[in-house]
Amino acid sequence: MWDLDRIKKIKMQTDSISPSFCAMKWLHTTLHLHIGQTHSCYLPQSHHIPLDEIAKDPSALHNTRHKKQARKKMLKGERPSECSMCWAVEDTTPDAISDRLRGNAKQFARTELEELAEMPWNVNVNPRYLEVNFGNSCNLMCGYCSPSISTKWTEEIKKIGGYNLNNKTHYSIDYLDSESYYGPNDPNPYIDAFWKWWPSLRNSLHTLRITGGEPLMNKHAMRMLDELRNNPQPNLNLLINTNLCVSKNKIENFFTKLTALQADKCVKQIILNTSVESTGAQAEYMRTGLNFGDWENNLIRALDLGFEVMIMSTFNVLCVGSYKPLIDKIKQWRTQYSVEQLQWTNSLLQNPDHWSPVILTQKMHKHFDEYLNIMNDKNILDIERQHMLQIYNVVKKGFEEEKLQAARNDFVKFFGENDKRYGTNLMTAFPEFIGELAEWSKAPAY
Repeated sequence: MWDLDRIKKIKMQTDSISPSFCAMKWLHTTLHLHIGQTHSCYLPQSHHIPLDEIAKDPSALHNTRHKKQARKKMLKGERPSECSMCWAVEDTTPDAISDRLRGNAKQFARTELEELAEMPWNVNVNPRYLEVNFGNSCNLMCGYCSPSISTKWTEEIKKIGGYNLNNKTHYSIDYLDSESYYGPNDPNPYIDAFWKWWPSLRNSLHTLRITGGEPLMNKHAMRMLDELRNNPQPNLNLLINTNLCVSKNKIENFFTKLTALQADKCVKQIILNTSVESTGAQAEYMRTGLNFGDWENNLIRALDLGFEVMIMSTFNVLCVGSYKPLIDKIKQWRTQYSVEQLQWTNSLLQNPDHWSPVILTQKMHKHFDEYLNIMNDKNILDIERQHMLQIYNVVKKGFEEEKLQAARNDFVKFFGENDKRYGTNLMTAFPEFIGELAEWSKAPAY
């Protein structure tokens, strides 16, 4: 649970090390094993993991040359360009709380700050927080997602074709032609390296987070649950990202495995991470294939089984004007389940630009005042409201003109094409965009 006072104290401590120091570059990693890429938090773009590095040492899945150079810069007080989102947030106001500052204040990081500061920048370290994506098999097409993360998106683009956008890469399926892409049934040296690394890694982990794609559709993700049953890690926090909308059989098998892990105390804690950004038809519009009723039923079932759940909301352009029902739902659910059991985070969408709330006109900014007002509630945490304020501060800064117009052009093209493909109607689902769409449709093409 976030604590603003603790974050401020940790900021003072890390500033004494370096004003750009971020422990996540050492202790946090995300691995996309189907495309051979990694990054140390969720804001920088992922980068390639060289095969020659993991052939020498499987821990190079995390300790790439690229990351080591970023660590070197941070220890010298320099700002790696890939971390620009945190610098943008921190430069808005002196007391702004960025992901970097939240990361340094995490339990697994704050006790190791001084040790990391004294460590040579090129030393190999085991992460304390590991997020692993074994593959991109997925049954949903979330609008701001991409084919490299969702096989459903890949099937869509192969069948119907791409979108004629200024952003030519986001919905591209060129990754299929990459030597670094490994399909669900292909031999994969990155997955082989992972399982070689796992025995020396598991005992040092504070948190293991399994993501995708949709993990409930991946054999290696399910193998990990069996591994933890056979080799318990009683000090490990297990987090699993899931859309909670797979088939009934997969949901039943999943809950059975988790219940056994919990009953036998094979792990310290189990948290399910799941994502929505609104309710009902509006949530389903943002995430093609989502059945909000099924999602809510499975959410309640997970809570009733005693699991902690984190709702991760990626605040995007369509949230502005449609977020209140979700806030109301969270307040309602928290009358039955504690804030410790039902957690929530809202973060600003980074990519693609046509899904970013930064492209909105100022007249739409009034909704932020509404959300901040209704978040003054006993069932909403101060840090959750602070996240919303941070989003608003970044949105107010806006994009430079050329980038703004290109993103608005892509908004018109994408949602127009999307409605044709699925028989949906943006204006019916989100009537507050009628004026925006009319205005942006008149803008010159980029």
